[in-house]
Amino acid sequence: MASAASHPNLLFSDITEAPGYQYHSSSPWNSWEAVIINSADASLSRDFSNPPNWASYNRISYRSGFASDLGLAYQITKEQKYLDKGRQALLNLDVGGDAPYDMDRAVALRGYALAYDWIQPGLSSTDDTTIRDKLARLADHTYRDLNGDGTKKTYVSFADYHGQAYPSVAIAGLALEDYTNPNRITLSSGPDDWTKAGTDYLFVNDELHTYNRPLISYGFDEESGKHLLAHTRPMSSMISSGGSKYIVSTMTGISSKTIQQQKRSSPQNSGRHSRTDT
Repeated sequence: MASAASHPNLLFSDITEAPGYQYHSSSPWNSWEAVIINSADASLSRDFSNPPNWASYNRISYRSGFASDLGLAYQITKEQKYLDKGRQALLNLDVGGDAPYDMDRAVALRGYALAYDWIQPGLSSTDDTTIRDKLARLADHTYRDLNGDGTKKTYVSFADYHGQAYPSVAIAGLALEDYTNPNRITLSSGPDDWTKAGTDYLFVNDELHTYNRPLISYGFDEESGKHLLAHTRPMSSMISSGGSKYIVSTMTGISSKTIQQQKRSSPQNSGRHSRTDT
C-alpha cells in the first residue's frame, strides 16, 4: 500500500507558507536557498545506483544529505530534474552507502525521511511502496542500534550519538506514520516505536535503557535546564547539524508535527553521567 497520508507534512505542508520561501529574495534567506540549490545541482550528475563512482562521498550520511537537498530544491522550484534525481536517490537508499558508525545511519535516516516527505507527491504508487519499505528497513535498523539490539541497555552517549539519534528515528516514525508493512518485510519495530524514541523515551522515560529516566536528562539538568556536558553542541545543532542541514531547519520554520516535550517525574539519580566518544 502506498502512502495514504498527505505529503509534505513534516516541516511544512505548503512551502509557500515557510518563512524561507516567503523571504527567499532577501538576505540571509537568499544565500541559504542558494546553498540548497547549488547542492542539488551538484547531485544531478551523481548516479545513486552506482556506489563505486562515489569514492569518499559514499557514506550513507552524505548520500542522504544529497537526497534531502534534492527534495527541498524540488519543493522550492517544482523543477522536474530535482524530482527525478531525488526519486533515484530514494529508490537507491539501500545501495552502497558506508556506515562506519551507528551515527551514520541515524543521520541518513533523518535525511532520507525528509527527502521522502518532499519527493513523495511526485512518486508513482509503485515507487512510493518500494521506497516506504526501504525507509522502514533503515528505520528499524537504526532503532535497534539505539541499544545495540538489546545488548547495550546500560550504555548512553548523549552528546555524540543518542541525543541526536532519538529525534532522527522519530522523524522517520512521523514520515511513515501510516505504514502498515503490507509486503510483510522483516521488521522488529514500527512507526509507533520510532515515534516514541523522540517523544516518550526522550522526554519521559527511556525504555530502551535500564536507568528509568528520560534520555534528555543525560544532557540537561532536569530542574534548571543547565547544560551538563560542556563539550556538547547546542540542541539546535543536534537536531540539524552542519551546512545545508542547518539551513533546511532554519528556512522551513516550525513543523506542523513538532515533537512535544512532555511532563514527567524526576528520574533516579543512578547513571547520572554518560560516556561521550570524541
